[in-house]
Amino acid sequence: NFVNGLLDAFVPLKVPKSSSGYPKFLSIIHDRLERFHSAAPNCDSTHMLRARFNKALKTYEIKRENDAIHSGNANSFFKYCKTRFKPSSSSLPGIVDSSGTVLLTNKDKATAFSKFFSKVQTPPMIAALPLPPPPSTSFDIPFISFEQILLAISQLVPKFYILAVLNLDRNMFLMAALLLRKMKFVTLVTRKARSICNLMLRSFLTSSSEALVKAYKIYIRPLLESSTVIWNPTDIGLVNRLESVQREFTRRVLWRSRLPYLPYPQRLEHLQLETLEYRRALNDMYFLFDAVHGFVHLDTSNLYSIAPLSRSLRSSHNLRLAIPFLMPASFSSCVSRSLTLWNSLSNPIVTLPRIPYRNLVRRTPSLVLPTSHIKL
Repeated sequence: NFVNGLLDAFVPLKVPKSSSGYPKFLSIIHDRLERFHSAAPNCDSTHMLRARFNKALKTYEIKRENDAIHSGNANSFFKYCKTRFKPSSSSLPGIVDSSGTVLLTNKDKATAFSKFFSKVQTPPMIAALPLPPPPSTSFDIPFISFEQILLAISQLVPKFYILAVLNLDRNMFLMAALLLRKMKFVTLVTRKARSICNLMLRSFLTSSSEALVKAYKIYIRPLLESSTVIWNPTDIGLVNRLESVQREFTRRVLWRSRLPYLPYPQRLEHLQLETLEYRRALNDMYFLFDAVHGFVHLDTSNLYSIAPLSRSLRSSHNLRLAIPFLMPASFSSCVSRSLTLWNSLSNPIVTLPRIPYRNLVRRTPSLVLPTSHIKL
């Protein structure tokens, strides 16, 4: 019995699993750090072991970040980002006061915060916050449609202008409705892209610009480029609003990597990125080539018609396009945006196979976007 007791005490049948939740090599350092901290919290060995554990933990987290980026799976990427904001299970469920006491209830926490802010704000705000006033309907502004605005304007102008206003009513309404729809869509897209940028930059520990740019290309930029052939804006304000997402992201990446400030064109060159405006124009040229050569199953009779010149020119080709109707300046499509550029291409370029055509167009930005509207 004595020998069996010694064996049970000093030779356990199963190695106890660490409760830290870290992998094996981190759990060993973590358990050793806990023993050192309980015995001598202020000795040099404890501080050195804590620095070693923090360095190993940061290396492990950066490895997990790279795995989440290279996986290409959006679910695992967002799952990892959310785990970084969860509180640790080993931490106390409350906050510690200046006197060392643990505050668990909301009332104690509110009193502690009030005492802290009373040093700079008088009188002390130790009492409970007052209730918000009841909602008042005196400032509620009703929704006014665009037709009601035009009707009110037509009632204010003299009588002989009413017919002109009514004739322009439908065209103005369609133009404004299309612009408002694009503005709303661009606002939603940029808001979602910015939220993902903030989530990634707040949760990731890495300072590698290559890893951050790769995550941006996989998980953020596709949101800004989804179906741009349909909704590619031509308004300068919307173009700059979309470009502001990438402009802000590149600036924060340089700051994270501890690099000096660079203007936006130099940042794009350093990070090997293109402007979003150029990429949207590139997608328009790709789609136009695919539609003309039959790679896209689409009825293009309402978009364009093939109209070669009656006499051959050196800079002309047989796949010249023409729009079958007069399009207002406020409306745009992938054909109207790229028609002049497509017709200016030479015959050897438009008759290339699909992949060589894309490579050639991508290497010559002047063919795709001669003038830019973004604010550099």
